[in-house]
Amino acid sequence: MLGSARDPVLAMTTDDRRGAGPGEDASDASRYVLGSSRAELERLERQHAVWSDPMADWLDTLALEPGATVVDAGCGPGAAIADLVARVGPSGTVVGVDRSDEAIAALRARVATHGWTNVRTIVGDLERASLVGAGVEDGAADAVVLRWVLSFPRRPERLLEACARWLAPGGRILVVDYDHDGVAVFPRSAGFEAVVRAVRALYRSQGGDPWIAGRLPALFDATGFELDAFDPRVLAGAPGDAVWSWVGDFLALHAEELVAGGFLARDEHDAFTREWAERSADPFARLVSPIVVGATATRRE
Repeated sequence: MLGSARDPVLAMTTDDRRGAGPGEDASDASRYVLGSSRAELERLERQHAVWSDPMADWLDTLALEPGATVVDAGCGPGAAIADLVARVGPSGTVVGVDRSDEAIAALRARVATHGWTNVRTIVGDLERASLVGAGVEDGAADAVVLRWVLSFPRRPERLLEACARWLAPGGRILVVDYDHDGVAVFPRSAGFEAVVRAVRALYRSQGGDPWIAGRLPALFDATGFELDAFDPRVLAGAPGDAVWSWVGDFLALHAEELVAGGFLARDEHDAFTREWAERSADPFARLVSPIVVGATATRRE
């Protein structure tokens, strides 16, 4: 074990939303353009379930041992916390960090339900948060998990630098994120393709990059990491199964917001709604997910 928490505290919570320095954008580090509504947090839970098998493989690449300290950065409602607790055991420590009060509240409720005594929480900006308030020294964590987070900030290298500060030399990071190519429904649907374009435009309007996964090897090298593994995965589904429902949930939840934001025309929205209903009733229809990459790297000594 490279680092450990000092005193066990049940779901210790600290608020570390420190202000930005001159010329810095205080909201940049943890901007999440999809929001923190109850519906969005529930959607993230379903997303975790859909990707649970690849996620288990990616977590295995971290080689977490009992007693390790691991940080779930941008943890959301904590869907992955149980997987991390199982790997580090009761002698280990899991720290969940998220800017959203709603997400951390959901995580704390999960902790109370399961009775975990080794989970700490931090409400704060990922780029500026310190682990000290959760009883873990900065520079002492064994691993960081950064899942579906790095595609949002304008300066992803700054977030990786923050993760490097949390890690002990030789500690490891797992980034799970998109190369957004590939996503499609068959038979093809112009409405579906319009919504996909709109989602990409939403990310990019806030400085995000829905193709961030392809940049990971260079970003790791620039921020003090050595790439260990780069594992792309694609899922496919039919109407009514979990993969189909995952994408349908996302589009149904956010399609109106895309219209309101000017990313999707009303006629495109209506075409999507009509065509998605048609394909959802077609037993021969198939959905192919975006490419998701699990990439692991080690902090240089």
